[in-house]
Amino acid sequence: MNCFQRIEEYIHAIPQEQRIFDQETHHQNLIGWPHTGNVKMQNVTAGYTIDGDAVLSNINLEAKPGQRVAIVGRSGSGKSSLAATLLRLTEKFQGRVLIDDVDIESLDVHHLRQRICFIPQNPTLFTGSLRFNLDFSGTIPEQVLQKVLKDVLGDLAATKHWHLDKEIEADGANLSQGERQLISMARALVTDARVVLIDEATANLDTESEKRIQRLLKERFSDKTLIAIAHRLASVVQFDWVYVMDQGKIVEQGDPQQLMVREGGEFWKLWQASSD
Repeated sequence: MNCFQRIEEYIHAIPQEQRIFDQETHHQNLIGWPHTGNVKMQNVTAGYTIDGDAVLSNINLEAKPGQRVAIVGRSGSGKSSLAATLLRLTEKFQGRVLIDDVDIESLDVHHLRQRICFIPQNPTLFTGSLRFNLDFSGTIPEQVLQKVLKDVLGDLAATKHWHLDKEIEADGANLSQGERQLISMARALVTDARVVLIDEATANLDTESEKRIQRLLKERFSDKTLIAIAHRLASVVQFDWVYVMDQGKIVEQGDPQQLMVREGGEFWKLWQASSD
């Protein structure tokens, strides 16, 4: 099971961690949290076990509301471990992770994971209607769901194949990988989460669908904090900021448009390798 499968499983599971604070008082203090979604990692070193090796080393990162921030690097560079740390799936050795200046270690882990919208490359879908898979609580007006579905699916939304009462099999077995990703994106568009974490959510889409999703990410998440774990550099060249990782460390950061022409830089090397 890879890291992102674990993240998806944890988000949909009931956390078992002991709650060591006054839940009622703490909950009252966090009503509406996070209000803006400003994410900071300050000198974070972390591993998957308290006595194991560090998978992240001295990470300093900030993602601001309205920004689209990408995390890139070769396989095993620490991208997924960084995402896991935002969801408290690692053991932090030192440093702090803050969202709206609240240390996530002080939070109920279930509350934390519910307030971060995670869009995985291989989304979890449940047996039931498309409506249920978009709105677990059943509180979102039908016209809103229809609008989101049309925005995400484009011309596909006009076909009888796509309607809110369409039955979805377990894990979306009756859908293509691309269709499962589109539903996951639609699910994200109806959330009120201020922080959106994406794992290459357009990897299996055709060109037109990917362009449509990239446009929606820019337009519909314009006031949210969007952090994308990117495996394909072409998907993030229009982002606001990029962090390049290697061996658990951030080795370069900046505007991707500038980094891709900075000959000899880390992002430039990755870009050249992806173009071969």
